Amino acid sequence: MRTQKTEIPYGAMEGKELTIHTVCYDYEGYYGDAHVFITVNAEDGALLYGISSSGFLDLT
Repeated sequence: MRTQKTEIPYGAMEGKELTIHTVCYDYEGYYGDAHVFITVNAEDGALLYGISSSGFLDLT
């Protein structure tokens, strides 16, 4: 897990500077291992966005 203050690049909070936690989930996919990064607001735990090799994920 990584905690940092950053400008949000995607979603409803886009452009705001927040303290976030980012967690990487690895799972075995059909073509090999896949990675998904989930980012949440560190202050209130709100789900902000996810990102994978395919791009941003709409998690709301």
